[in-house]
Amino acid sequence: YPNAMASLASHDMTRKMQGKVIDPSPREEREKILQDFWPHDIVYASRILKNKVCCAFGHREAYGLDQGQLQVLLERLILTERVSVFMTGAMGEFDKAFIDAVCLLKKKHRGISLIWVKPSFSASLNTDAAVYQGVFDEIIVPEESDTAHFKAAIKVRNRWMVDHSDAVVAYV
Repeated sequence: YPNAMASLASHDMTRKMQGKVIDPSPREEREKILQDFWPHDIVYASRILKNKVCCAFGHREAYGLDQGQLQVLLERLILTERVSVFMTGAMGEFDKAFIDAVCLLKKKHRGISLIWVKPSFSASLNTDAAVYQGVFDEIIVPEESDTAHFKAAIKVRNRWMVDHSDAVVAYV
């Protein structure tokens, strides 16, 4: 999985395959991979640059969602709250609308990044890598959710996203 890394925050930089086999690569090699593939470190952006991180959650179906209103809200977060990093679980209609809005705003505002936070590694990271790289600036798999029981992985990932965000957009 050259384009997927475990979480970058206060967690170990480890790469694991689905079978939980730890990558034997030395730490220096893993750090080089991070530098080559991930220009937007959320810890650096939020703590050093004082820019903020926003994550979003919503139901699988997004009945009555006003895409324009969502875009206005996100732009307000960019302009008034200094949000520059947006995280999504990319699992439902609301998440798709959120991704579309952030992608439009990235064309208008420099320095905006979109991160897909997956609950666990999957083969699609390799098979669909070109598609993902065209949309997301980073793909993060938090170690906590990757090592959690598969039925709890999404809940653990969501908690990780909230814990690493300054703002949360929710559509219920």
